[in-house]
Amino acid sequence: SNEIQRFQKEDEARKIASKAKPKYLKDPLVDGVLYISDRRIAFNGAVTEQLADYVCTRIAFYNNQSSEFPIFIVVDNSPGGSVAAGYQIQKAMAASKAPVHVVVKGFAASMTAVICTLAERSYCYPNTILLHHQASNVVRGNMTVLKEQIDFTNQWFDRLATPVAKKMGISLEEFVKQMYANDSTGDWQAFGDKAKELKWVDHVVERIEETAILDLLPPAQATSITIRPPQSEISGVTAKTDDKGRTYFELPPLSNPFDAWWIYDPQGLFRAR
Repeated sequence: SNEIQRFQKEDEARKIASKAKPKYLKDPLVDGVLYISDRRIAFNGAVTEQLADYVCTRIAFYNNQSSEFPIFIVVDNSPGGSVAAGYQIQKAMAASKAPVHVVVKGFAASMTAVICTLAERSYCYPNTILLHHQASNVVRGNMTVLKEQIDFTNQWFDRLATPVAKKMGISLEEFVKQMYANDSTGDWQAFGDKAKELKWVDHVVERIEETAILDLLPPAQATSITIRPPQSEISGVTAKTDDKGRTYFELPPLSNPFDAWWIYDPQGLFRAR
């Protein structure tokens, strides 16, 4: 019995990165290597009110803890989402006393790409993909309601995309023109090294060191594959199956008046309630 307990304790101990020591650096980019501390906010899946609340709360928490060292928003994959929620995140980043750095490892599009581009400092890998396009909306109603929704979506786009165009050194009209010049659908995508040339991201790095992964390892994967919604516990996105057997992710309702989805979703994986 004692031997079994000892082996169990040893197995548990192997799952803990007890020797990890977070690196707190005012300038986390050293000789081409980006060091991420435990002042880290996971940012994945669709941008929703729930995700915005989580990100903004964590920014406030880390500021109350210390305003000396950077806070890292780490994006693995995000297709964008609500413009109102994304704007809330932007304002929290701008109001932060501690610098907020955005790190994109895999893919960032639409509203998430705007957040990355307008961050105080941003980083990605050479093969990371960033994508900018015009805002879109799924609207219902009579002609008057449709016109109102289109007008407000245009205003959202003007207010959020104009600073991106300004950073690139071009007008908003030229920004939109180049979207369609680079892709017939208007989905202007670029790998990390090209995104740096376009000023969508500040730094391209070959290595990122996560210096503060201290959590227990997750349980072993089951033999069957389960499709799970990205960041479901935080963003409120729910995985469902339609009457044709296709899995999709149900987005929460937009509760803010005249809000709009700014999201890259060519396969129709995300559906509004």
